[in-house]
Amino acid sequence: MTHALHGPSVGLHHITWRATGSAVSDVDVLIEALAWLIGDPEVVQTDKTSSYHGPEVILVSATTSNKRKAIRSFARLGRDNIQALLQDIEQRTDDQNVLHFRLNLDDLIDGKVVLASDFGMATIKGQAKFEVYSGQSAEEQRLSTLNEALELAKENDAVPVAQATTDDGETWPTPTCSADRQNWTMGLIYCNEEASLGYTLFSPIPSNTTYLIDHEGRELHRWSSPGEHRPALSAYLLPDGDLLRTANIAQTAVGNFSGGGTGGKVERIAWDGTLEWSWEYSSTLHISHHDIEPMPNGNLLMIAWEERTEEEALQAGRNPAIASDSPGGENNVWPDHIIEVKPVGSNDAEIVWRWYAWDHLIQDFDETKDNYGVVADHPELLNINYVGATGNQAGRADWMHCNGLDYNSALDQIALSCRGMNEVYIIDHSTTTEEAAGHTGGNAGKGGDILYRWGNPQVYHKGLSSDQQFFAQHDVQWIEAGHPDE
Repeated sequence: MTHALHGPSVGLHHITWRATGSAVSDVDVLIEALAWLIGDPEVVQTDKTSSYHGPEVILVSATTSNKRKAIRSFARLGRDNIQALLQDIEQRTDDQNVLHFRLNLDDLIDGKVVLASDFGMATIKGQAKFEVYSGQSAEEQRLSTLNEALELAKENDAVPVAQATTDDGETWPTPTCSADRQNWTMGLIYCNEEASLGYTLFSPIPSNTTYLIDHEGRELHRWSSPGEHRPALSAYLLPDGDLLRTANIAQTAVGNFSGGGTGGKVERIAWDGTLEWSWEYSSTLHISHHDIEPMPNGNLLMIAWEERTEEEALQAGRNPAIASDSPGGENNVWPDHIIEVKPVGSNDAEIVWRWYAWDHLIQDFDETKDNYGVVADHPELLNINYVGATGNQAGRADWMHCNGLDYNSALDQIALSCRGMNEVYIIDHSTTTEEAAGHTGGNAGKGGDILYRWGNPQVYHKGLSSDQQFFAQHDVQWIEAGHPDE
């Protein structure tokens, strides 16, 4: 039921919630708790500071001066707590007409809104500033406002913030799902009680905006591309709250590259929307596409196409009967490569590592050309003449169509998904660029050759169509330590 609020009767000037955390797990819980209390995730803010003893402390706060939102936020306290505040409202109100109270944080996480009685416990501080209207005393206005909040709480039984957990080994409780869609914004089209607790980040393909929502469909934040670019199909939320996203500059790119996932640019955008860094990897000879991967050292990995001419393709052993959709009627090919990029300044970068699929080919078509051998004997190499697609997708210049990568820092290895081959590959990142171009070196001693592949043994002549496991897969991910399916 919706409670009708009429502006002049609402005597709250503003309401503020504050809490502190000292660990990432604490902060995630605090942000969600304050977002629920304030009713508007957009106004939740975090600031870093240091405690008296030195460790970093995160201050989380939320304030609204919108009178209707303020009274609804106050009503989140529930009937029992508001009645308790009515009993000692004068003792809790200061000379500035601000009502002070605290909520027990642990109880709130457990799904209960409880006024804190012990100031030594973890709490969320609440402050409600009252307005005084002409002809009415401050005491009368405070009582009137709390009674209005009490009526609103009676009509709208507050549902406490979804339960959360920290890293101390506690079990995950069942999240609250808003089945009546009262909190749903964008991105959520179905929800039930099996929804996982957490956040979802997504960038709609036709839009230049990236959204962060919680498991109840509430919008927590959004970032717009400063360059007004659509995404090149990937975006990442970094630990400091920055957004790292790909950008599609196909309309202004100088090369002949085209196709799904075209990118050419990366943007790093601060929480407040400020562009912190951007860089283009686009020329007549290469362009980035699809996915990127932020690394623990602050660098990032990028997938990109490179242009190889028809003459180069023939010399590498490509069958000329395999058509190509390369512009100009030529049978050029666009094999994939991976670069590791170190951001420099606000708009530059240094490429510190490279791996090219072109350096790891095998073919059994023409013994007079490069890369000739028995395909089945070399699963560590890529068959340049494999055509995995059918119809107008067959034999395209983008014959590998790699669409996702992920980095394992413990193994120093990269997982690469290539839709055109219907396979996932593991390659060694511990190599130098020179070693990555060859077949020796690195932790595995194999250089840049494939260490492991799975999904479609037809590519290396070790199976039939009935053995194929992947079909146009995307978004390869390493399974993190501790996962039930590890």
